[in-house]
Amino acid sequence: MHSGELHVGITFHMARVSVSKEASRLESAAEGERERFGALLKQFRLRLNAELRSLGPFLRLPIRVGKMPTQEEIAEAVGISRVWYAMLESNRRVRVSAQVLARISDALMLSSSERDELFSLALPELRSAALTDRSTALLAAFGWLRPVTRRLWAATTEAEALTIVREYAMAQLSPDLMITRTRVGAGHWAYAGTGDSHSGERVEQLDELLRNRLGQTAVDESLCYPVMGQPGELLTRYERAAVTDGGELDAVGWSDVSFAIACVRSQGGFVARLLALHHTAHPFSELERAELSVLADLASLALSGHA
Repeated sequence: MHSGELHVGITFHMARVSVSKEASRLESAAEGERERFGALLKQFRLRLNAELRSLGPFLRLPIRVGKMPTQEEIAEAVGISRVWYAMLESNRRVRVSAQVLARISDALMLSSSERDELFSLALPELRSAALTDRSTALLAAFGWLRPVTRRLWAATTEAEALTIVREYAMAQLSPDLMITRTRVGAGHWAYAGTGDSHSGERVEQLDELLRNRLGQTAVDESLCYPVMGQPGELLTRYERAAVTDGGELDAVGWSDVSFAIACVRSQGGFVARLLALHHTAHPFSELERAELSVLADLASLALSGHA
């Protein structure tokens, strides 16, 4: 063998050894990440309080309250098989989607940092480009779509559907008050609220002030009834300023409130408004507006299905 051929052969052999070592290193690292992922899942499940009545947004069966959540219960809440969930906890080489990870994170009631760690271990490709805060928030927001949709489609009355929407909006958007107004006639809207216990009286005062000052249809106009015709359409207080001047809000002690209103409408003619209200000048983010709009859309679809 010539010296040149010998040199090439040695170089090729060293390259193969280097690639083999790198492959072994990567495999060892991947095995360690699977072990860490499985151990974390088990740790997060075992720390859950046995007395919890729900696992995040997933309601527990009464017979299970008082018992430690099992692999089977978490799997049922997430919508996967117990065997598959057990494989996740036991470090088996199983590919899990971002959507399933989001539901698991909700069921295990993880903090933002714990959720990020779980996603990073399960989906290492995400590390090449770190998730932005907006992307993380979007993943978290998508997690609640499945359970709220399931509950809305199981609702048997309009009032029950609106209660579900208020509860989820309170949990997701954290407003000071969530209101649903149901149109029962020209200028007349029934009230239901979750949050501030005195809000019902203020809403009645506001309606009365509008009727006395601007006429019977002013209540409809204040709730953007002529403006918002499609389910999911959304307006904030500042966008609504073109409809009324807002002086009535000052009169009932809501001078500093900010709110966003979404339209709920069924094919059967049912009309309602979903309002998220903050007692300060809260700038609603693009994500918050989208979540409120989606809630209104889902409620409209569910109510149309029952029509």
